Amino acid sequence: MTSPIQEFSILSICRWSFAGLCQLSDLNQRFAALNLPFLASDYYIPNPLLWSVLLPLLTIHLVSPLLCLYLRKDSP
Repeated sequence: MTSPIQEFSILSICRWSFAGLCQLSDLNQRFAALNLPFLASDYYIPNPLLWSVLLPLLTIHLVSPLLCLYLRKDSP
């Protein structure tokens, strides 16, 4: 990945959701057995860090459409 895209991908909710799913379902051990460096470094995230990032991202992704709909309803 190029540097700007790599920096922007940190904000991707898909990346963090996949990391959380791997953490909860113990897929990280299977990925570690494959010896692929990008899988081990990108998707192994401790639970406190995972939820401290995923919950605000989910909140932003849920609140922003609701706010847009609310503001649209009030406009003429």
